[in-house]
Amino acid sequence: MYRACLQFGVLMTVPLVGLGVECSKSQELAAETEAGALKSWAAVHRSFARYGHCDDGAIGEGYSESVTILLADHWEALPQLTTLAASDPRFRAFVLKHVDESVPSERRERIANHAQSKCPQQHRDLCAAIIKRARNPT
Repeated sequence: MYRACLQFGVLMTVPLVGLGVECSKSQELAAETEAGALKSWAAVHRSFARYGHCDDGAIGEGYSESVTILLADHWEALPQLTTLAASDPRFRAFVLKHVDESVPSERRERIANHAQSKCPQQHRDLCAAIIKRARNPT
């Protein structure tokens, strides 16, 4: 019984991204409200887990805003991102996807500069991917 509960609990934390799950109107409203106002990598990851399947249009632009502000203005939080991205490859892809052309080029350049000059050795793989997306977001 414990094993079944544990398996169910693990399944409940798996994001619904890419599983063909429809985004309900209430989920859409909740995602749109929070997507552009996320202040930590843990908050972005929680939102991704809940509403990643709603990632489109204005919601996607909100996620791009939160992701790139964290990368540009809170670079010191990179270790938290690296930990989450290592344990959840779909989250890593989600973060990189949101370093996109909707973000001001000045912010993308700041992100690339951080990734190039302030990247700890143990985070080099993620930094290389961030540089690539920041300099070529299409």
